[in-house]
Amino acid sequence: MPKVTGNGLSEEARKKLQQCGECINQILKAAVAINGSVLAEMEIPAAYIESLPKNGKKFLGDIIYRYITAEQFSTWWLLDSLDLSTEHQTLEVRVEEAVHVWKLKDQKRCGSGSKTLDMSKIQYNKDVGQAILESYLRVMESLAFNIMARINDLLFADDSTKISVRRLEVPLRREEEVS
Repeated sequence: MPKVTGNGLSEEARKKLQQCGECINQILKAAVAINGSVLAEMEIPAAYIESLPKNGKKFLGDIIYRYITAEQFSTWWLLDSLDLSTEHQTLEVRVEEAVHVWKLKDQKRCGSGSKTLDMSKIQYNKDVGQAILESYLRVMESLAFNIMARINDLLFADDSTKISVRRLEVPLRREEEVS
């Protein structure tokens, strides 16, 4: 934990530190947003896409798997083909459908939202420019985050120091008033 001297930071120093914190926070937000865009633009690796159907088939079974992985997927086709005679079966199928449709179709289309997918994109990326930019932005995110943490630690230390100083001053003032 950082320490501040004497009576804590001056108002001017504290104000400058807070302004620096605001700037660093903007840098952090920008780095996160740009990195997200870079990752979204990266091609989804074939190895990642190939791993999805295997996992999906294991959980869904052949019939549901074939419907979900079809080029012209329709939830209505899937629901028409299933036995939904009991409420329990209907609910179970709807939950499975929602989970797996999102995993298989939406991730293929939008290409984001998954740490596993992001790591796979970074690992198999062949575009050197994107790789350098993503790497640089990851470093910037980390640095900005660490600087923000240090600034917040300093502001906390300053607040704690000032509270301690005020607590010490109150008994001294009372002693002065008594004498």
